[in-house]
Parts: sequence; C-alpha cells; structure tokens
Amino acid sequence: MVAMPNRACAAASLLAAVLCLPGRSAGAPEKEPPAAASERIERLINRGAMEEALAAVDRLLAGQGETARGLFYKGAILYRQSRHREALQHLQKSFSLDENAPDTSKALGLCLVKLGKPDLAETFFAIAVRLAPGDFMARYYLGLRYYISRRFDLAASEFRKAVEIEPDYLDGHAFLGRAQEALGDYEGAARHYGKANELNRESSPGSSLPPLLLGSFLFRQGRMDEAESLLLESIRYDAGNADARYELGLLLERRYAFPRAVEQLQRAASLAPADHRPHYALSRIYRRLGDARKARDAVNRFRERRVRSVTEMR
Repeated sequence: MVAMPNRACAAASLLAAVLCLPGRSAGAPEKEPPAAASERIERLINRGAMEEALAAVDRLLAGQGETARGLFYKGAILYRQSRHREALQHLQKSFSLDENAPDTSKALGLCLVKLGKPDLAETFFAIAVRLAPGDFMARYYLGLRYYISRRFDLAASEFRKAVEIEPDYLDGHAFLGRAQEALGDYEGAARHYGKANELNRESSPGSSLPPLLLGSFLFRQGRMDEAESLLLESIRYDAGNADARYELGLLLERRYAFPRAVEQLQRAASLAPADHRPHYALSRIYRRLGDARKARDAVNRFRERRVRSVTEMR
C-alpha cells in the first residue's frame, strides 16, 4: 500500500539525528560528517557510479539510522537501477519521515509511473510542485500526467510555467507545443515546436524528436517543403526512427512521389513490426499504382497487426 500524504510533523534533520547519537568511544573510527557524506553520495549518483553510491548509502544508514535523506538516496539509486518496487519502499519510508521534501515526492511520482499507478503518481507530482513551485522538472512531470490523460489546458499551463522557469528546457517547449496544438493554438504550437528544434540544433549530439514534431506539425499545416526538410533532418539524427519514416512516407504520397513513399513506408514497417499504420498507407499506394496483389497483401498485414494491437490492449 502506497503511503499517502498526511499532516504529521517531519522527523529531525539528518544533522540533528547525528548530534543525538551517543558519544564515540575511544579508538572507534571517526564517522564522516553527514553533510560530507550526502555530498559524496550525490557526486557518485551524478557520476553514474550506482554500486559505489549504494554502498555509501548503506554505510550512512547503518551508522546514522534511517533518516529521510538517507532513505531518499537509497530509493533514488534503486530507481536508477530499475529496481522500482524496492525503490518505492524506501521512498515511502523517507516520505513518512519528512513530507516536506519535494525531491522525495517527485521521485515517488516517477516510481509510481513505472509501477503502473499514474493517478497516484500525479498526486505526488502535485505535492512536489506545491512544495517547490520553482522546480521546472516537477512542473514538467505534472504536465506530462495531464497531457497523457488529455487534460490539455492543465498540461499547457504546467509546461508553460516550466519553460518560464527554465527557458532553454527543450522537452518543456516540445510538449508545450503538443499541448497547444491539441488545444487548437497553432501559432503557439509552431513557436514552441520551433524553439525546441532550435535548442536541439544547438545541443550535442541532438535528438530526432524535435525535428520530427515540428516537421509533422508543418505537414499537417500543409507546409510541405519545410516539413520534408525537417523529417529528413530527424532521420539524419536517427536512421532507425520509424515514426519519422512513416510521416515522410505519408508526405511523399501526398506529393505523388510514390516510389520514394513506398521505400520510406516499407522501412518504417520493418523498424516497427507491430505498427499497423505503414501497411495501411502502403495498401493505399499500391491501389493507386494498380497493383491489386500487393494492395491486398498490405491490407492483410494491416488487419493482422490491428487485431493484435487491440487484443493486447484488453
């Protein structure tokens, strides 16, 4: 059972807990000061040295007892190691000791998403935002929950606040564009998709997603030349991006460039074997080219995958 927030007082800080320990006996090894231990653990986590960080946390917990911060560190490391159920247990304990730590609420939300509990995750993301209104990542995670549940106005509000706090946050701009497009604010969507792609070009090595999002949007707006250029840019970032090849295939079909469209759609189908969409588009092109057999085969592949996807959703 996941611990829910209440109004219990937070436990003493890590430093206060250490100061309450019995004095060190003569000859006992000197303990590392808690602030230094925390800094060292955070450095190890940021460096990706998870096993070393985990050992350091276990020493901290063994020496100082279960503190909110120590339990948070252990939960965060276990989360990074994809040990989500164990991570949840430690983060719950940390939260029960200190409900006013926004990092713990944020980490609980992430853990609950991984464990298939999105509604409860949203609760903890909202707590993190309340505790730390200036945490752009907490607002982004809360915005994602709103976006996925199709509450686009709430999502746009959180994404907008995230990029106001951190103007160069690429993912915030990308998802603000998506939320604004869903709300019919095409001017705003173009602006934030564009900003995300601009930031992507300035980063290294860059991602295939921002040009895909902007290119797909411009394709839907009928701006074909710009869209084609951006979809090709997305593929240059990642030749295995099935969605970019699918969108490019649809665009080429619209431009009557059927051989190139078929090439992209076939590649999309091979990269994402479970996706039914490329096969339906291929069947449409084959019919237009007068190849009834290929059209029929593509329709059959579309139906097989469509049935399979619907069955798996049940």
